Amino acid sequence: MLLPLLVILLIFFAPLTALAQAPARVGILVQEMGRAQSQAIKGLTQEFKRLGYQERKNLFFETRNVKGNRAALQPAGSELVAHKVKLIFTTGTSATRAALAVTQDIPVLFIHPSDPLGAGLVKSAEERAKNLTGVAAYAAQTTEHRIALLKEIMPGLQKI
Repeated sequence: MLLPLLVILLIFFAPLTALAQAPARVGILVQEMGRAQSQAIKGLTQEFKRLGYQERKNLFFETRNVKGNRAALQPAGSELVAHKVKLIFTTGTSATRAALAVTQDIPVLFIHPSDPLGAGLVKSAEERAKNLTGVAAYAAQTTEHRIALLKEIMPGLQKI
């Protein structure tokens, strides 16, 4: 799952590594910080490090964790825009929608646990917002299969 994210980061930021530029600001917008979000952010920071960025020297992260408060996502996204971030990294549908609502110019990079098309983030694979790209795990689509496997492994299982 992280490999496609790394490729996307290379596309966005590889040209910048050759240039000595002012520090880059990256916005991170999450509805709630859980293990999956922490791992995704860790992968993001590691890839920037691999590209030659050093946190607090030529790269600054602006993290907005609204701690489950969906109504706070859009204002938090607006804060990131006001801080002139070069990229907004999101996890999940609500955070991605909020980022898209506050900017059409800043690239929005998402990691999504489900189908972005089904969630309405994109109209089709060919037609999407010009500033949106990301990786989807399609976890919701595999739930039925996982439950079937669980029942096969544990035939007496009554509750999941």
